[in-house]
Amino acid sequence: HGFNPYETVMGIALLPHEFTMEAGEMTETLKMKRFEIHKKYKEGIDRICG
Repeated sequence: HGFNPYETVMGIALLPHEFTMEAGEMTETLKMKRFEIHKKYKEGIDRICG
């Protein structure tokens, strides 16, 4: 089966820690704060995604 470009993994990076509420990356209901995560890890995301 072929995949569309948007269905493929472009790159991956592993962090040495999990997302936490204390670091501002998770809400009290343990949902990811995507905007905050993107802001915090923008440099790495840009390096992977181009």
